[in-house]
Amino acid sequence: MLPLSLALRGGVVYRIGVIPDLILAVKRVGPIAVPLPTYQTDGASGMDLHAALEEPLTLAPLARVRIPTGLAFAIQAGFEGQVRPRSGLALRTGVTVLNAPGTVDSDYRGEVQVVLVNLGDAPVTIVEFGDLQCPACKAAQPVIEGLIAAEPNARFVFQNFPLEMHNWAAKGAAYADCVGQVSNEAFWKFIAKTYETQADITAENADEKLTALADGAGVKGADIAACASTPVAKTHVDASITLGKSVNVTGTPTLFINGRTIGNVASVPIDTLKGLVEFSAKQGK
Repeated sequence: MLPLSLALRGGVVYRIGVIPDLILAVKRVGPIAVPLPTYQTDGASGMDLHAALEEPLTLAPLARVRIPTGLAFAIQAGFEGQVRPRSGLALRTGVTVLNAPGTVDSDYRGEVQVVLVNLGDAPVTIVEFGDLQCPACKAAQPVIEGLIAAEPNARFVFQNFPLEMHNWAAKGAAYADCVGQVSNEAFWKFIAKTYETQADITAENADEKLTALADGAGVKGADIAACASTPVAKTHVDASITLGKSVNVTGTPTLFINGRTIGNVASVPIDTLKGLVEFSAKQGK
């Protein structure tokens, strides 16, 4: 998902549906069937866009890139679309929209593409595809946490990849996604606690346990439970799974260090992982 949103403006900020005669026509373009824009909360003024990428992209510090969205819009005359960065992600990583707010004119019918820039200083991006019900992921968690602690300048990204064989993993992924929408700090607490109590969670008690874990992470568990049951949460999890499959992820945990695949993470010595991170940092300079 891109760290940005699309808002329609015509003098004031409007939500689609507030003005009865306001219609926004959307067309998928290009080879990738990206999810349609969605509101994350009832009070959101903008809809989230997704990146139409066939594989993960590493954006080096101070680099900029044009990201396709796979969508074209027909905006009514008298209105414009605006593309804005997500403030939380911009604060944490420095990734933002270069010409914010980007403008989509009412007479533009081409694919909307977004210019992103990395104003952060992390030369290495570590991506983990994980499954909250996966015993191997739980076993690898101390190794990954040790790597993050040892490499504070690296950027770490968790991607949900619930396996079909696990009967509450998809639900856990939806809860994690919703927690992450509210608080980055709560998200990591939720991930750690879910792994810690993994053996106590079943398909039958998953909602109860995951709601309590969300409360313990510092967010409102009831709100997270409601969010996790929505089509939007499923769309986010499905998009993460699709991303994983596009880079040949077949099991969990799978780690990528600046695009280099690392399997069997739990069995890799922490010094070896640190060495890979430091090597990647030097290559990226």
